[in-house]
Amino acid sequence: MFASRLKTLRKERNFSRLELSCLLSISKNDIAMFEQGKKFPDETTLNTLAGFFCVSIEYLLNQKNILKKN
Repeated sequence: MFASRLKTLRKERNFSRLELSCLLSISKNDIAMFEQGKKFPDETTLNTLAGFFCVSIEYLLNQKNILKKN
């Protein structure tokens, strides 16, 4: 599930929601809602998150368990 993948990636890298929101220009509230499964990011935000964490969109969406982008 996207929500748990995002939360895990953020915590593994020791970022707070506030730090991540500042780094990516995404509101802290949106990040919280993504992690709680109450909101889903648009395509641009999904690409931003995948790029930041160096993972594929498929990994974020839990479609593949391969962590690294090709």
